[in-house]
Amino acid sequence: EIWIGLLALVLWTLIIVISIESQSTPKLIDFYVGDLTSLVYIWFLIFGMVQCLFLQYSPDSVTLIRDTSGFYNAYIMLPLAVILSFPYILIILYYTKTSGIINLIYLRSLEELKALTKLKRKANVEINQASIFSNLNSLDDLFEYINFKESRADIIRAVARLFRDYIELKKDIPASAHRLTQVIDDDISFRTMKEELEELQVSRTVFDQKFARLISRFYNELIATNEYDLSSLCGSEIYECGEFAIATVKRRP
Repeated sequence: EIWIGLLALVLWTLIIVISIESQSTPKLIDFYVGDLTSLVYIWFLIFGMVQCLFLQYSPDSVTLIRDTSGFYNAYIMLPLAVILSFPYILIILYYTKTSGIINLIYLRSLEELKALTKLKRKANVEINQASIFSNLNSLDDLFEYINFKESRADIIRAVARLFRDYIELKKDIPASAHRLTQVIDDDISFRTMKEELEELQVSRTVFDQKFARLISRFYNELIATNEYDLSSLCGSEIYECGEFAIATVKRRP
């Protein structure tokens, strides 16, 4: 009963919070479904509950196994599950905030950019491209959906920070990462650039173009809606990215 109650508490908290917050933060459910920490903890609870039910209704012929596993289940797994439930719920509440989602997307995107530096020559680059573009498009969707200035400013800064991180890592990213794939061909940022895609591949500026077009889209939308303070932030971030790129090139031997 304790296992069932704990699992119900965690699942209902997860369902209710995400259901409410997903109305103001799109794609929130997608991030929780793919979050490894969340999946591991939920499956840990399910395993503990199933083990408890098995021990409760197991035949007397497995008394030794039942006693040993029962001790492990009741005095180790259950207290651990209860203790972990509190920080887990707090993590859920943190990541339902828009700033938490933006930070989560930034961290995942940074990991994907670092993964590009470890690509082998014959690796399937489409997976990495799809993941990076999906994260950037998620930031684009958030920017379109959210009207709060502070959150929009956080999105602009996150994209610009990723751009600078990419510039820093670019020297270690192989040319194969810029190979033209169906992912690039289908991406919204490149649908009007079909004739220029070959040039982007040769110059190894596929991701540069993605970042630049994303920030420029933010800028154009903000100018159209007379939000000049945020549009000036876009210009400032692009300038800083340019300055950072020049400084990065000068530091290289």
